[in-house]
Amino acid sequence: MRAGPPDRPTDVAVSADPLGISPLVAPCVIHATHQPRAWINDEHHVVLESWTKALGLPQWRKLPICPTGHVNIHAAIRDRIAGRPYEFYVNPAMKELVDEAMEFWEANKTALTSHAISGLEIV
Repeated sequence: MRAGPPDRPTDVAVSADPLGISPLVAPCVIHATHQPRAWINDEHHVVLESWTKALGLPQWRKLPICPTGHVNIHAAIRDRIAGRPYEFYVNPAMKELVDEAMEFWEANKTALTSHAISGLEIV
């Protein structure tokens, strides 16, 4: 288990746009193509920001992910915490990010019990 944010390259070009970042500047890291086209990507914390804040840790790295992928990652994390199978196809790139978040969760879940679903309110 990593003690803090990974040493891998972190944030791509950070956007001044509060809504996200252009896919032309920072392509989605989990989907090679989008139909319909994604007009903007989210900057997704690989480990939920609510979790790192609850533990007083720095934010984890962020990656550009299309809005659909971002919501699906949160749903996949929710499914894993609930101990149920994924409700949809999880591609290898998405699974790698979910696994990284779950590694953090497993190492810290006792302290995060009240924050388990924070940021995962997707029904």
